[in-house]
Amino acid sequence: MDQGVNVVAFHLRLPFSPQGRAPRDVAGAAAKLGVPLWEEDAGRSYVTAMLSPRHGRGVALNPCLDCKVFIIKRAAARMAEANAAFIFTGDVLGQRPMSQKRPQLELIARKAGLAGKLLRPLSAQLLEPTEAEIKGWVDRSRLLALSGRGRKAQMELATAWGIDFYPSPAGGCLLTDRHYCARLSDAAAHDRDVFEELPLLAFGRHFRLPSGAKVVVGRNRDENAALQNLAGPEDVLFESAAAAGATALLRKGNADDWPLAAAFAYRFSDAWGKKDRRVRQWRPGGRSSTIEAPAAVQLPPLIIGKPRDN
Repeated sequence: MDQGVNVVAFHLRLPFSPQGRAPRDVAGAAAKLGVPLWEEDAGRSYVTAMLSPRHGRGVALNPCLDCKVFIIKRAAARMAEANAAFIFTGDVLGQRPMSQKRPQLELIARKAGLAGKLLRPLSAQLLEPTEAEIKGWVDRSRLLALSGRGRKAQMELATAWGIDFYPSPAGGCLLTDRHYCARLSDAAAHDRDVFEELPLLAFGRHFRLPSGAKVVVGRNRDENAALQNLAGPEDVLFESAAAAGATALLRKGNADDWPLAAAFAYRFSDAWGKKDRRVRQWRPGGRSSTIEAPAAVQLPPLIIGKPRDN
């Protein structure tokens, strides 16, 4: 913008961005910078691509290269609409080991169909000149030569430009969280439509029943409320009728699964260990009824790859 370039910001909303942590006010940031903002959802095709990546994964399920290629391709598809001549990103050479080394930066541009057109202003002087620099649309001498994992220089630039609305550099994609990845892997193995399951994966304790059904148990009041909001018409909700406790959501189960689902609501309530094992059950928008949780039952293990969290 300082060089007279008209800029349009593009934000692709990803389903694996952290939920409830470091919220990103993208619209507010764009408004403060004075740039138009185009936003769209990554959608079902993004999830499908990330579950079957072509370029491998990181330490968990994070397919960083495939993710970057997908995002840049979506941005490239909007170039004509924006009458844009090139795309630029905030990548820094060597900052992320899987997606920001020189070969990976070149691969992303090539796979997105933007070889020579994808500018990285923060590291431009360490990379081959792009079309925007060669044709003089931007002055290469005024671009930077940042590299490595440090963020001090970027933070100094942000301060100089009055930018104070960026998230913590340590914030992460949910696909690097081993607990979330265990839930996602389980959903991919059991559920036909993983995309529809994604909102539920971010909340509660997850258990897979012997029947193949799933029970999700809230860990606090906010998660209880979230589970009730996420419950579909075929789901059944359970709560202790005798004491305060967790909400348990049964998904893709049947009446044979109700006693075990009720046992979860009883186990994660203040009634645990007491004689009153009454549990209220209901479907969203329907009337509730009361059943009695089994006195003794073996609960399936948590889907997190470690012993059950009691």
